[in-house]
Amino acid sequence: MLYTAGFSDKGRINQVNEDSFFIDDESGLLIVADGMGGLNAGEIASTETVATVKNYIKEYMDRGSGYIYDRDVVKAALEYANRKLYERSGERGAHGGKTMGTTIVGLWRRKGSNYAITFNVGDSRLYMLRDLKMLQLTKDHTLYQQWDDYGQIGEMPSKNILLKAIGPNFEVTPDITIQYPHRDDLYLLCSDGLYNMIPDELIEDTLSKTGKESLLEACEQLVHLANNGGGKDNITAVIAIFQ
Repeated sequence: MLYTAGFSDKGRINQVNEDSFFIDDESGLLIVADGMGGLNAGEIASTETVATVKNYIKEYMDRGSGYIYDRDVVKAALEYANRKLYERSGERGAHGGKTMGTTIVGLWRRKGSNYAITFNVGDSRLYMLRDLKMLQLTKDHTLYQQWDDYGQIGEMPSKNILLKAIGPNFEVTPDITIQYPHRDDLYLLCSDGLYNMIPDELIEDTLSKTGKESLLEACEQLVHLANNGGGKDNITAVIAIFQ
């Protein structure tokens, strides 16, 4: 059984919430996207990308054929969403300038399966809490992460420079992994407006006190903590627990 909840807020500084999220207990699909591009383009990018990915996966589930592995479905859905948003940017005259784009992170566990497909492009994250210990399951596609991976040589770059996103380029390579959830595992999908404002220890402490009856309360609490920590960006939290 999958229990889920989600909550999103524009934060204390931005006038528009360019984050989007999607939850569907029936299909077992959860998505968080953090749009960018200015002039409301980020809101369009995240909303349309979430819709494209979830519709692509739903159509596959309805057909029940066409791919051997679920991870191939997710890969095709993300590549299709990327091409659509890239073309949308071109229609707005954005190529070669400030393009539309969005990060995306998601989890898909089909009913009856013993595994979950996780995926991400950009710096929205997926965490797992197991036995009261929190692990980050995704790796940020940022210049900072690359600098850290290569031994922190040279000047530290800004943490918000993306190396990958959905939309800016015609092709994108998403990270896709397979997880095998245990009973009572808890998963948090979030935008960078959450984890940049709250230390990991506080996120872990909040999740460790969360049960299936308090998922929405935990999402709201995390967003509240991020706003108290500065609220410098849009904030989104989606939590799922397997039982």
